[in-house]
Amino acid sequence: ILCVMAALAALFLGSAALTLKARVPAGLAPLVTLSCIVAVLTLAGMAGVLYPAAWAVYALCAAGGVWALLPPKEGKKRYYAQLATPGSVTFWALALAFAVYFFVRQPMATVSDEFSLWATAVKVTKVDNSLYSTASLGTPWAVTQNPGLPLLSYFFQFFGRYADWKIYLAYDVLFFAVYAAVLSVLPWKQWRVAVPMAAVLWVTPFFFTVYNHTIYLTTTYMTSYGDVPAGLVFGGAVAAWLALRQTSAPKWAVLPILALSANLKANTFVLALVAAGLVAVDE
Repeated sequence: ILCVMAALAALFLGSAALTLKARVPAGLAPLVTLSCIVAVLTLAGMAGVLYPAAWAVYALCAAGGVWALLPPKEGKKRYYAQLATPGSVTFWALALAFAVYFFVRQPMATVSDEFSLWATAVKVTKVDNSLYSTASLGTPWAVTQNPGLPLLSYFFQFFGRYADWKIYLAYDVLFFAVYAAVLSVLPWKQWRVAVPMAAVLWVTPFFFTVYNHTIYLTTTYMTSYGDVPAGLVFGGAVAAWLALRQTSAPKWAVLPILALSANLKANTFVLALVAAGLVAVDE
Protein backbone atom coordinates (compact mmCIF):
# COMPACT_ATOMS: atom_id res chain seq x y z
CA ILE A 1 0.00 0.00 0.00
CA LEU A 2 2.91 2.37 0.69
CA CYS A 3 4.25 1.73 -2.82
CA VAL A 4 1.05 2.84 -4.55
CA MET A 5 0.61 5.69 -2.07
CA ALA A 6 4.03 6.94 -3.20
CA ALA A 7 2.73 7.02 -6.78
CA LEU A 8 -0.43 8.86 -5.70
CA ALA A 9 1.67 11.31 -3.67
CA ALA A 10 3.85 12.04 -6.71
CA LEU A 11 0.72 12.49 -8.81
CA PHE A 12 -0.73 14.89 -6.24
CA LEU A 13 2.45 16.98 -6.09
CA GLY A 14 2.71 17.13 -9.86
CA SER A 15 -0.94 18.11 -10.18
CA ALA A 16 -0.56 20.76 -7.49
CA ALA A 17 2.34 22.30 -9.39
CA LEU A 18 0.26 22.47 -12.58
CA THR A 19 -2.66 24.06 -10.74
CA LEU A 20 -0.82 26.57 -8.58
CA LYS A 21 1.94 27.56 -11.00
CA ALA A 22 0.58 26.82 -14.48
CA ARG A 23 -3.12 27.74 -13.93
CA VAL A 24 -4.42 24.30 -14.98
CA PRO A 25 -7.77 23.70 -13.20
CA ALA A 26 -7.43 21.35 -10.23
CA GLY A 27 -9.96 18.89 -11.64
CA LEU A 28 -8.07 18.72 -14.92
CA ALA A 29 -4.55 18.60 -13.49
CA PRO A 30 -4.43 14.83 -12.70
CA LEU A 31 -5.27 13.89 -16.30
CA VAL A 32 -2.68 16.31 -17.68
CA THR A 33 -0.07 15.04 -15.19
CA LEU A 34 -0.72 11.38 -16.02
CA SER A 35 -0.52 12.20 -19.74
CA CYS A 36 2.81 13.97 -19.31
CA ILE A 37 4.19 11.10 -17.23
CA VAL A 38 3.27 8.55 -19.90
CA ALA A 39 4.77 10.72 -22.64
CA VAL A 40 8.08 11.03 -20.77
CA LEU A 41 8.23 7.32 -19.96
CA THR A 42 7.41 6.43 -23.57
CA LEU A 43 10.28 8.49 -24.93
CA ALA A 44 12.60 7.19 -22.21
CA GLY A 45 11.62 3.60 -22.93
CA MET A 46 12.34 4.05 -26.62
CA ALA A 47 15.75 5.47 -25.68
CA GLY A 48 16.46 2.56 -23.32
CA VAL A 49 16.60 4.65 -20.14
CA LEU A 50 13.22 3.83 -18.60
CA TYR A 51 14.44 3.12 -15.07
CA PRO A 52 16.40 6.35 -14.48
CA ALA A 53 13.66 8.32 -16.23
CA ALA A 54 11.08 6.97 -13.78
CA TRP A 55 13.24 8.16 -10.88
CA ALA A 56 13.54 11.53 -12.59
CA VAL A 57 9.75 11.74 -13.01
CA TYR A 58 9.19 11.05 -9.31
CA ALA A 59 11.86 13.58 -8.35
CA LEU A 60 10.43 16.22 -10.68
CA CYS A 61 6.89 15.73 -9.33
CA ALA A 62 8.17 16.00 -5.76
CA ALA A 63 10.28 19.09 -6.42
CA GLY A 64 7.56 20.84 -8.40
CA GLY A 65 4.92 20.06 -5.81
CA VAL A 66 7.00 21.24 -2.87
CA TRP A 67 7.88 24.43 -4.73
CA ALA A 68 4.23 25.07 -5.60
CA LEU A 69 2.96 24.33 -2.09
CA LEU A 70 5.32 26.75 -0.36
CA PRO A 71 3.01 29.23 1.38
CA PRO A 72 2.78 32.64 -0.31
CA LYS A 73 3.37 35.83 1.61
CA GLU A 74 -0.31 36.75 1.48
CA GLY A 75 -3.63 35.25 0.46
CA LYS A 76 -2.79 31.74 1.68
CA LYS A 77 -6.40 30.65 2.02
CA ARG A 78 -7.33 31.69 -1.49
CA TYR A 79 -4.08 30.26 -2.88
CA TYR A 80 -4.64 26.75 -1.53
CA ALA A 81 -8.40 26.87 -2.23
CA GLN A 82 -7.54 26.40 -5.91
CA LEU A 83 -6.73 22.76 -5.14
CA ALA A 84 -10.17 21.92 -3.73
CA THR A 85 -12.87 21.74 -6.42
CA PRO A 86 -15.68 19.21 -6.95
CA GLY A 87 -13.65 17.52 -9.67
CA SER A 88 -10.40 17.27 -7.72
CA VAL A 89 -12.08 16.16 -4.49
CA THR A 90 -14.01 13.47 -6.37
CA PHE A 91 -10.82 12.27 -8.03
CA TRP A 92 -8.72 12.00 -4.88
CA ALA A 93 -11.51 10.41 -2.85
CA LEU A 94 -12.02 7.70 -5.47
CA ALA A 95 -8.28 7.16 -6.02
CA LEU A 96 -7.55 6.70 -2.32
CA ALA A 97 -10.61 4.50 -1.76
CA PHE A 98 -9.69 2.20 -4.64
CA ALA A 99 -6.06 2.04 -3.55
CA VAL A 100 -7.10 0.74 -0.14
CA TYR A 101 -9.80 -1.56 -1.52
CA PHE A 102 -7.58 -3.19 -4.14
CA PHE A 103 -4.77 -3.57 -1.59
CA VAL A 104 -7.14 -5.43 0.72
CA ARG A 105 -8.81 -7.57 -1.94
CA GLN A 106 -5.84 -7.92 -4.33
CA PRO A 107 -7.74 -9.04 -7.47
CA MET A 108 -5.76 -11.03 -10.02
CA ALA A 109 -5.75 -11.26 -13.81
CA THR A 110 -8.29 -13.83 -15.02
CA VAL A 111 -9.01 -13.24 -18.72
CA SER A 112 -7.09 -14.77 -21.61
CA ASP A 113 -5.85 -11.59 -23.28
CA GLU A 114 -4.52 -10.33 -19.97
CA PHE A 115 -2.09 -13.25 -20.02
CA SER A 116 -1.28 -12.98 -23.73
CA LEU A 117 -0.51 -9.26 -23.60
CA TRP A 118 -2.07 -6.68 -21.30
CA ALA A 119 -1.02 -7.93 -17.86
CA THR A 120 2.03 -9.80 -19.12
CA ALA A 121 3.35 -6.68 -20.81
CA VAL A 122 3.18 -4.76 -17.54
CA LYS A 123 4.95 -7.55 -15.67
CA VAL A 124 7.75 -7.74 -18.24
CA THR A 125 8.12 -3.95 -18.18
CA LYS A 126 8.33 -3.98 -14.39
CA VAL A 127 10.76 -6.89 -14.12
CA ASP A 128 13.07 -5.79 -16.94
CA ASN A 129 12.64 -2.01 -16.46
CA SER A 130 12.35 -1.70 -20.22
CA LEU A 131 9.66 -1.72 -22.89
CA TYR A 132 7.97 -5.12 -23.24
CA SER A 133 8.60 -5.05 -26.98
CA THR A 134 12.24 -5.96 -26.28
CA ALA A 135 11.27 -9.18 -24.48
CA SER A 136 10.40 -12.59 -25.94
CA LEU A 137 6.74 -13.10 -25.05
CA GLY A 138 6.15 -15.93 -27.51
CA THR A 139 3.68 -14.00 -29.65
CA PRO A 140 4.22 -11.38 -32.39
CA TRP A 141 1.07 -9.50 -31.35
CA ALA A 142 2.62 -7.88 -28.31
CA VAL A 143 5.13 -5.71 -30.18
CA THR A 144 2.38 -4.23 -32.33
CA GLN A 145 0.64 -2.59 -29.36
CA ASN A 146 1.48 0.90 -28.10
CA PRO A 147 3.13 1.14 -24.65
CA GLY A 148 0.95 3.89 -23.13
CA LEU A 149 -1.08 1.76 -20.74
CA PRO A 150 1.76 -0.57 -19.62
CA LEU A 151 3.91 2.48 -18.88
CA LEU A 152 1.09 4.12 -16.93
CA SER A 153 0.93 0.95 -14.85
CA TYR A 154 4.73 0.90 -14.58
CA PHE A 155 4.52 4.26 -12.83
CA PHE A 156 2.29 2.67 -10.17
CA GLN A 157 4.36 -0.54 -10.12
CA PHE A 158 7.69 1.27 -9.79
CA PHE A 159 8.12 0.74 -6.06
CA GLY A 160 7.69 -2.71 -4.56
CA ARG A 161 6.88 -5.94 -6.34
CA TYR A 162 4.69 -6.51 -9.37
CA ALA A 163 1.01 -7.13 -8.63
CA ASP A 164 -1.99 -7.49 -10.91
CA TRP A 165 -4.12 -5.25 -8.71
CA LYS A 166 -1.75 -2.34 -9.25
CA ILE A 167 -2.63 -2.48 -12.95
CA TYR A 168 -6.31 -2.13 -12.15
CA LEU A 169 -5.60 0.74 -9.77
CA ALA A 170 -3.50 2.59 -12.37
CA TYR A 171 -6.19 2.33 -15.02
CA ASP A 172 -8.98 3.24 -12.60
CA VAL A 173 -7.03 6.31 -11.54
CA LEU A 174 -6.92 7.24 -15.23
CA PHE A 175 -10.71 6.76 -15.41
CA PHE A 176 -11.22 8.98 -12.37
CA ALA A 177 -8.93 11.63 -13.87
CA VAL A 178 -11.20 11.74 -16.93
CA TYR A 179 -14.25 12.08 -14.69
CA ALA A 180 -12.56 14.91 -12.80
CA ALA A 181 -11.78 16.65 -16.09
CA VAL A 182 -15.48 16.61 -16.99
CA LEU A 183 -16.36 18.00 -13.55
CA SER A 184 -13.54 20.57 -13.55
CA VAL A 185 -15.71 23.42 -14.82
CA LEU A 186 -18.15 23.18 -11.91
CA PRO A 187 -17.58 25.28 -8.74
CA TRP A 188 -18.81 24.24 -5.31
CA LYS A 189 -21.95 26.35 -5.64
CA GLN A 190 -23.07 24.02 -8.45
CA TRP A 191 -22.79 20.84 -6.37
CA ARG A 192 -26.40 19.97 -7.27
CA VAL A 193 -25.16 19.48 -10.84
CA ALA A 194 -21.83 17.92 -9.91
CA VAL A 195 -23.27 15.07 -7.82
CA PRO A 196 -25.61 13.57 -10.45
CA MET A 197 -23.00 14.22 -13.15
CA ALA A 198 -20.45 12.23 -11.14
CA ALA A 199 -22.96 9.39 -10.83
CA VAL A 200 -23.56 9.38 -14.60
CA LEU A 201 -19.81 9.32 -15.24
CA TRP A 202 -19.43 6.37 -12.85
CA VAL A 203 -21.93 4.20 -14.75
CA THR A 204 -20.83 5.26 -18.25
CA PRO A 205 -18.24 2.44 -18.65
CA PHE A 206 -20.89 -0.10 -17.59
CA PHE A 207 -23.27 1.28 -20.20
CA PHE A 208 -20.78 0.54 -22.97
CA THR A 209 -19.47 -2.81 -21.67
CA VAL A 210 -22.42 -4.64 -20.10
CA TYR A 211 -24.90 -5.29 -22.88
CA ASN A 212 -27.25 -7.92 -21.45
CA HIS A 213 -28.46 -9.38 -18.21
CA THR A 214 -25.46 -11.02 -16.52
CA ILE A 215 -24.95 -13.35 -13.56
CA TYR A 216 -21.15 -13.06 -13.58
CA LEU A 217 -18.72 -10.61 -12.03
CA THR A 218 -18.55 -7.41 -14.05
CA THR A 219 -14.88 -6.47 -14.43
CA THR A 220 -15.36 -3.01 -15.89
CA TYR A 221 -13.18 -1.48 -13.16
CA MET A 222 -10.98 -4.58 -12.84
CA THR A 223 -9.50 -5.10 -16.29
CA SER A 224 -6.13 -4.47 -17.90
CA TYR A 225 -7.67 -4.25 -21.39
CA GLY A 226 -7.23 -1.02 -23.32
CA ASP A 227 -10.75 -0.65 -24.70
CA VAL A 228 -12.40 1.31 -21.88
CA PRO A 229 -9.38 3.61 -21.36
CA ALA A 230 -9.31 4.29 -25.11
CA GLY A 231 -12.90 5.50 -25.12
CA LEU A 232 -12.67 7.48 -21.89
CA VAL A 233 -9.45 9.31 -22.76
CA PHE A 234 -10.85 10.16 -26.19
CA GLY A 235 -13.84 11.81 -24.53
CA GLY A 236 -11.63 13.22 -21.80
CA ALA A 237 -9.52 15.08 -24.34
CA VAL A 238 -12.57 16.86 -25.74
CA ALA A 239 -13.94 17.53 -22.24
CA ALA A 240 -10.55 18.90 -21.20
CA TRP A 241 -10.56 21.30 -24.13
CA LEU A 242 -14.02 22.59 -23.26
CA ALA A 243 -12.95 23.05 -19.65
CA LEU A 244 -9.78 24.90 -20.63
CA ARG A 245 -11.70 27.19 -22.96
CA GLN A 246 -14.41 27.96 -20.41
CA THR A 247 -11.99 28.70 -17.56
CA SER A 248 -9.47 30.69 -19.61
CA ALA A 249 -6.76 28.23 -18.65
CA PRO A 250 -3.66 27.52 -20.81
CA LYS A 251 -4.84 25.60 -23.84
CA TRP A 252 -1.57 23.69 -24.29
CA ALA A 253 -2.77 21.32 -21.56
CA VAL A 254 -4.92 19.44 -24.09
CA LEU A 255 -1.87 18.39 -26.13
CA PRO A 256 -0.47 15.72 -23.74
CA ILE A 257 -3.99 14.28 -23.38
CA LEU A 258 -4.28 13.94 -27.15
CA ALA A 259 -0.85 12.27 -27.17
CA LEU A 260 -1.99 9.83 -24.48
CA SER A 261 -5.13 9.03 -26.44
CA ALA A 262 -3.02 8.13 -29.46
CA ASN A 263 -0.65 6.00 -27.38
CA LEU A 264 -3.11 3.68 -25.62
CA LYS A 265 -3.62 1.04 -28.33
CA ALA A 266 -2.43 0.41 -31.86
CA ASN A 267 -5.75 1.66 -33.27
CA THR A 268 -6.39 4.73 -31.10
CA PHE A 269 -4.40 7.21 -33.19
CA VAL A 270 -7.55 7.75 -35.25
CA LEU A 271 -9.49 8.54 -32.06
CA ALA A 272 -6.90 11.12 -31.13
CA LEU A 273 -7.27 12.64 -34.62
CA VAL A 274 -11.05 12.82 -34.19
CA ALA A 275 -10.63 14.51 -30.81
CA ALA A 276 -8.12 16.94 -32.28
CA GLY A 277 -10.54 17.63 -35.14
CA LEU A 278 -13.36 18.40 -32.72
CA VAL A 279 -11.06 20.74 -30.82
CA ALA A 280 -10.01 22.46 -34.04
CA VAL A 281 -13.59 22.91 -35.26
CA ASP A 282 -14.64 24.29 -31.89
CA GLU A 283 -11.72 26.73 -31.87
